[in-house]
Amino acid sequence: GARVLVLEASRRIGGRVYTLDDVPGRPEAGGSEVGSGYARVLDMMRRVGGLETDRWRDVFELRYALHANGVLMRPDQWAGSAANPFADRERAPGPGGPFSLAALYALREMPLTGPDSWLDPAIAAKYDTPYAEFLRRQGASERAIELIGDLATPDGAAQVSLLWQLRSGYAERSMGGIDGLVRLRRGMSRLTDGMAALLKTPVRLAAPVVSIREERGGGALVVVDAHRRRHRARHVISTVPLPLLRRMALEPGLPPLAAEAVRGVPYSHGISVFFHVDAPYWDEDGLPPSLYTTGSVGRAFRCRYDGGWYLWNFKPGRLSAPYRALDDAAIRARALAELVAARPSLQGRISPLAVMNWDANPWTLGHLAYRAPGQIARFGGVLAQPHGRVHLAGEHTAVVATGMEGAMESGERAAREVLAALGVR
Repeated sequence: GARVLVLEASRRIGGRVYTLDDVPGRPEAGGSEVGSGYARVLDMMRRVGGLETDRWRDVFELRYALHANGVLMRPDQWAGSAANPFADRERAPGPGGPFSLAALYALREMPLTGPDSWLDPAIAAKYDTPYAEFLRRQGASERAIELIGDLATPDGAAQVSLLWQLRSGYAERSMGGIDGLVRLRRGMSRLTDGMAALLKTPVRLAAPVVSIREERGGGALVVVDAHRRRHRARHVISTVPLPLLRRMALEPGLPPLAAEAVRGVPYSHGISVFFHVDAPYWDEDGLPPSLYTTGSVGRAFRCRYDGGWYLWNFKPGRLSAPYRALDDAAIRARALAELVAARPSLQGRISPLAVMNWDANPWTLGHLAYRAPGQIARFGGVLAQPHGRVHLAGEHTAVVATGMEGAMESGERAAREVLAALGVR
């Protein structure tokens, strides 16, 4: 019952859903898997129709070799390796080698009782503290804290709230286990393309918004894009990522607490580098096909497609720091050199394909939103509250879910707010 116009800053549709269609294997540079609990995403897939899926485990190779402190090995060799710097129970934390350290120090009982209980002030008062401090109280060594921060947090254990870590773990479990994960055979962008096709008015591309102002006397909202085009509307839903929302002119401005949240909520870092597998390097060294490292090499998953394999090298959080100031060509060269140094069998058997540096993407300026210590207790769910006739949405405002499902949840919530204000049942 409403006339809707979607303004998209980029020249493509999808945001952080981005299938690299011109790259062999169509790797996913953004959101890639759908859990069995992704109710809204699954419903939209049915509405779009014609979207074939593959089991995630049939595409991503989970068996991995481990590279740590200059030594390449199988994970089951970690406990007895001279490259293992840990003592006592940290030396053999579990079957994943050093990647089991986070589980070693996890809370034995989940304090969250429901998908939105992370916003409970009483829970926040107890758990909205630095994750690093919690690990110290659990007896973790400083070396273990640093490694856990690199491998299991957005940007380091001191930078993230323990409660955010708990919320992320709860959401992952409630969204379905790894065996229920699927991916779209022709790429996740087919979902967002299909959603755009359902609109009566086509998405207006290359139209970044610079300001949202209310006319005097409480009239229409006037949205101005970078081409100085003016769009008048009764309501506006903004899914702009927070680093860009900080630059946007809003009149009237957000309430003080919401404005503080927009300024202060951090975004994680993440760089992906994709390589074509020209020859089966795993036959050369006899190790599992994927690679996990404890350094800036990051993780490298062998992925299957109909014509062969590609290697997805992901550098999360702090591990991406040496790469962030480089251009794509330099990132490809450095990543290739470091991968070959860590696993010599890759020499001459992989070739660079593409890079996705979300920090350098002008329409995201970061990877995913998270909460620093103390921010959940201070901000609560303020980002999900409407500001007059401006409604904030996007994964950074989601309450129940995370990732793509969180983005869909936030869009549903914002749409209901608008419909209620318009008197539409």
